[in-house]
Amino acid sequence: MDYSRVLFIAPYTELAEEAKKTVQELNKPCQIIVADMRDGAEAAKKALNYGVEVIISRGGTASLIRQAVNIPVVEVEVTGYDILRALYPLRDKEGPFGIIGFPTVIKGCQTIAQMIGLNCYICELKEENETLHSIKESDFAQTKIIVGDTIAVRYSEILQRPVHLIKSGPESITTAILQAEHLIEALEIDRAKTALSTVILNAVHEGVVTIDRNENILNLNAEAQKMLGVNLEILGQPAKKVFRPQLLEDIHSKKLFGYPERVNGKDLVINLYPIIDREIHLGTVLTLQNTLEIQQAEYNIRRKLHDKGLVSKFSLRDFAGNSEPVRLVLDQARKYAKTDSSILIQGESGTGKELLAQGIHQVSLRKNGPFVAINCAALPEHLLESELFGYEEGAFTGARKGGKVGLFELAHKGTLFLDEVGELPLHVQARLLRVLQEREVMRVGGDRVIPVDVRLISATHRKLNDAVEKNEFRADLFYRLHVLGLRVPPLRERKGDIRLLMNRFLSDLSLKLGKPNLKYSEEVYQAFEKYHWPGNVRELRNCVEKLIVLAETDMIQPESLAVISFVAQNKDEFANLLYHDDITSSMSDFSPQFSENPRVEGPNEFQRSNRFREGEAVLIQGSLIEIEKRVIERVVELENQNLSRAAKRLGIDRSTLWRKRRLDK
Repeated sequence: MDYSRVLFIAPYTELAEEAKKTVQELNKPCQIIVADMRDGAEAAKKALNYGVEVIISRGGTASLIRQAVNIPVVEVEVTGYDILRALYPLRDKEGPFGIIGFPTVIKGCQTIAQMIGLNCYICELKEENETLHSIKESDFAQTKIIVGDTIAVRYSEILQRPVHLIKSGPESITTAILQAEHLIEALEIDRAKTALSTVILNAVHEGVVTIDRNENILNLNAEAQKMLGVNLEILGQPAKKVFRPQLLEDIHSKKLFGYPERVNGKDLVINLYPIIDREIHLGTVLTLQNTLEIQQAEYNIRRKLHDKGLVSKFSLRDFAGNSEPVRLVLDQARKYAKTDSSILIQGESGTGKELLAQGIHQVSLRKNGPFVAINCAALPEHLLESELFGYEEGAFTGARKGGKVGLFELAHKGTLFLDEVGELPLHVQARLLRVLQEREVMRVGGDRVIPVDVRLISATHRKLNDAVEKNEFRADLFYRLHVLGLRVPPLRERKGDIRLLMNRFLSDLSLKLGKPNLKYSEEVYQAFEKYHWPGNVRELRNCVEKLIVLAETDMIQPESLAVISFVAQNKDEFANLLYHDDITSSMSDFSPQFSENPRVEGPNEFQRSNRFREGEAVLIQGSLIEIEKRVIERVVELENQNLSRAAKRLGIDRSTLWRKRRLDK
């Protein structure tokens, strides 16, 4: 230990000499000076500049030093033996005797004086009073000898009386030095703890502020200083200088989490933790987080999960529909989301089973966890097992060094979605059943189990009941998967949603494809509502996208439907819608020329107006489609195969004319 950090201030020379002997015997050298009362206090103040951390002194000098400095002061005690050593030699002296001093020095003098038969007058000075004015000279006029500490020495000079000093023995000095040593050791331990705490606090990315029981700032780390725009000079100042009074209300008892607060022009999120021990409030810790950094961290986490494909992209709001079947499905889904039970979603291809699964995850208790999806029909049998359960290094030829985490492990604390679960091979079904039962997974080629906490949602277009009866699917696994069931209705059972879906897809896709002002004609709506949609919503979306890509005006007209496969394959069924507009315009232009007899007998009003010349008439026999075909070909012929002029004459787009001619061939 560095004893230079201990200073012994002796009020009188004899004490200093005794202290030197003692420290030499103990081999614990420390600095020793002689300074009494005010001089001792001034010496103590100066010693602070030289790294002194503990001071040893006695009596009134120790009291004054304690008031002058804020470091520990060890007082050399005056024991009963010290008093007895001072008074016992006076038994043979003529009295009476005067005893003057501070309480720490003369305490016990009265009792010992009586025990040895001494007649004494005692004056006990207040600790903060070093003057002699409070001593009544009349009380000590008859005294023969003055006894006490250094203050008694001064008074004896006034009374011109001999003085007998109460001295501290080597025992008291030894005790004081050892006590100072223990204080230094304790300070070193506290300093190490403080340094460690400071390093930890400064390593924390959050701001940390500690407030004492009196609501003054006790400590704060570098991050808090930066956030609050303060420095260490704020220590010891009231916390209300930095924080609003509303935040500090009931600070002794209440906890706060995620409290938004604007401090120093910055938006912060504050957490507040009272420190309570045995129902006594010791202080409060505040942690500060920058709102922008929280948002950035959340973005980074979501981005990382997104890059891995471990987030759900759709909510239940994305499952469009106002029909009764859809409302029932969504109502069930919201109820199921509140549980952790397994869900089996059944429905035809293209009905939105995965969208529904993602929506359930987003409103579930696991919404902050990962969403991991796999199509069980998309992977070969030998890869499916290793993807689901993972594998250890060397598990098979070509296994990745270090092994690979399986989807069950990736989905820990989240949701695993098994699409087309009905296509699982039987041996994989057995392993899946065990994982669901035991809530633990063993990697392929591994010898240890890994606990997993996963909510399972499965989907299939197959009727698994029939597969169970045919022994193509395990019955026990089916019942594990089908704790809760959802049936997604096909589009033909909710045709009332077709217009809503068409408009949503048009709104979403037209903007992406650079055609934001597109609209449907009524005939297009009717054509879509007439179709039975075996490919369900997926087929509907694809058809809308195709119409948008090929649209040349802001209105999608019935003739545009000719490029849609189900219309092209069923021309007669959709003829009244597909050709309605074109035939009307053609009839308006050519009706005077149409005749069951191709021969023109004479000029009519249109011929006379030179709008149509002789030979422009077409035969109107046959179906409506055949009539339109003849009209188109006749106009093209009259315009010498110039499609632009022919289209203008027919009142349709050139691309529409081209498609109609191509469709008819």
